[in-house]
Amino acid sequence: PGAGAAAEIERLYEAAIARHGQARLAGRVPGFDIFDDGTPVTAQARRLYRRHADLREAFPDPYACPTGQRSYRDWLRENRLGAIPGLIVPARCLEAAYADLFDADFYLATYGDAAKAVETGRCADALEHYERIGSRRLYDPNEFFVSSWYLDRAMGADPWPLSVHAGTRQGTLLWHYLTTGLPSGIEPVELFDSAWYLGRYDDLDAAFRTGAISTPLAHFLRDGSREGRDPGPCFQSAAYLDRNPQARELARAGQVRGAFGAFVRLGGVAGRVAA
Repeated sequence: PGAGAAAEIERLYEAAIARHGQARLAGRVPGFDIFDDGTPVTAQARRLYRRHADLREAFPDPYACPTGQRSYRDWLRENRLGAIPGLIVPARCLEAAYADLFDADFYLATYGDAAKAVETGRCADALEHYERIGSRRLYDPNEFFVSSWYLDRAMGADPWPLSVHAGTRQGTLLWHYLTTGLPSGIEPVELFDSAWYLGRYDDLDAAFRTGAISTPLAHFLRDGSREGRDPGPCFQSAAYLDRNPQARELARAGQVRGAFGAFVRLGGVAGRVAA
């Protein structure tokens, strides 16, 4: 600013780009920051591509995501889960993953109208109530799925199936999470991170690749939390129990699913009121 000529050049430059739409373009993501399908390109993905000639030979255009052809993005999802946000559940595994994440006992115990509908025969079971009615009322399919919080975060990630398929399995938030949210890196409960969870525990990374576990969240819900595993980098299960006597008592009595279950039950995550 103290150099008159340089300041004048800067002023002229700013005026020129303003005339050419800088205000409109400033908020747009640079093209080389994303793959062609919109998936963010991470620093690790760049480093891998630069360091390995075989990857450059196999994928001359690392950004391309052609339909029906294997891309560099696909290779990352298969071989370097931590290098790309989001995880893909294969189509053949979607039904199993959906079943793993729906907890009928929790659902009926939490929502009295759903239990009454099943008792009176208006719905065959808890799952039918959730698909026909519950998801649209933002009822949670399991203890670690906060529907209202997920919906707020997922609205920008292709929300159209929720209305087009309302009243069906494909119109539930749980199905949306498996087909849209998880691949986009959007989780249904605060502090859980699927990619981090797999990267943190080598046995789970291998189990997910082979289909032994359907999703990271399903494993954490059924086993991981009780085993003392951490859901993400911002929650340390052992430390939480050490400093919270009430949570420690809940976990010891088996009333919750480990440390994170106690944290959720006590209203620690966004969108969930303390029970």
